[in-house]
Amino acid sequence: MTEQEFLKFIYSSIHPGMEVRKPKKISRILDVTPDGKIYYLIGTQNKKAVTRDDLCKIYRLLSKGGLSNNKIAEISGTSRPCNNTTVKWILTHFGLARQDVLGYWQATWKIK
Repeated sequence: MTEQEFLKFIYSSIHPGMEVRKPKKISRILDVTPDGKIYYLIGTQNKKAVTRDDLCKIYRLLSKGGLSNNKIAEISGTSRPCNNTTVKWILTHFGLARQDVLGYWQATWKIK
């Protein structure tokens, strides 16, 4: 899977209204914008977004062999900690990666 295929798969599969299951809450996808922002709702008023740039960074690390939970948190940024769990939800919900018992993520697609 190329980076473009990875992004296309995510953006063609995700849609407003989808439930994002998180450890303590359920949030919902609000919107997917043309510039690649995936907006979701935390609580009743906090609107956050995972960006195309975030997903590209995730893809590049997964395609090089793997990704740690710490790296996902670093990409998500300290000001956007909810993105961490949203990125993990995207990876697992769409079957793009799996997490081992130590919290290390491996791609589930064949890398071209």
